[in-house]
Amino acid sequence: MTIKQFSQTDPQWKSTLLGFDKSSTIGGYGCLLTSMTMCATHYGATDLTPALLNEKMKAINGFTAGTAWIVAWMIGNIVPGMSLDYRKCAGSPAPLAEIDSRLAMGLPVIIEADYSPSAGVQTHYMVCYGKEGDDYLVYDPYPFPVTNGQIKLSQSKYATLANSKDPSKIITGVFFTRGAAKIDPPAPPKLDKGVYASFPVFASADDLALRSQPMVADITLLKRFPANTQFKVLEADATAGSKVGQHNIWLPVKSPDGTDGYV
Repeated sequence: MTIKQFSQTDPQWKSTLLGFDKSSTIGGYGCLLTSMTMCATHYGATDLTPALLNEKMKAINGFTAGTAWIVAWMIGNIVPGMSLDYRKCAGSPAPLAEIDSRLAMGLPVIIEADYSPSAGVQTHYMVCYGKEGDDYLVYDPYPFPVTNGQIKLSQSKYATLANSKDPSKIITGVFFTRGAAKIDPPAPPKLDKGVYASFPVFASADDLALRSQPMVADITLLKRFPANTQFKVLEADATAGSKVGQHNIWLPVKSPDGTDGYV
């Protein structure tokens, strides 16, 4: 999906006061503001920056009086059609199925995680924009330059702090986003790790869908193939063997034209 990446610690605005607070800055506490800005660019507000969104939110009293607490639902007054729906999940598993569904529809998701080993939950917000296998691809707004903020959730410091590589335990809250956006066609995933089954699989019917994610949705469709098309299986026998012929089980494969995906 098309998202312009920003860092809250960009020198252009890191020292700017956040909201109506007299000491908190975008660099120190602007992770949600910056994540909202990134998502807003996906929904057409390509001129926004964290500094500009900060000023626009202040102009409509989009921060709690005298504080840096952003009133996230008011984003719709600045970016027409954009909305945020918050779900708290600290102490319970994060709704991964719903996150996957939103991502499959081309909708970015703002996730919340603990950023400190201190007692309690110290919230940090990031933008989840896709998946690679079972892991989530995330733009962390804190690092600068922005390329340092391109992370995989289960391999990040947030997994270390959660003492788990399970995203359902790392994520402590979710803002589901919606808005008007052009839906990009899916990019084929890179699933070929050099491990293959000793057997191929074949399409048992016409129009077999090859998908970018293990999920049925318009946005995940890569290509369709006729019956009897042969696919290379991108898993070892021990893993793939029990999946063949089963319903509601996804198998990573390579099509005859070299496209990786799930069937």
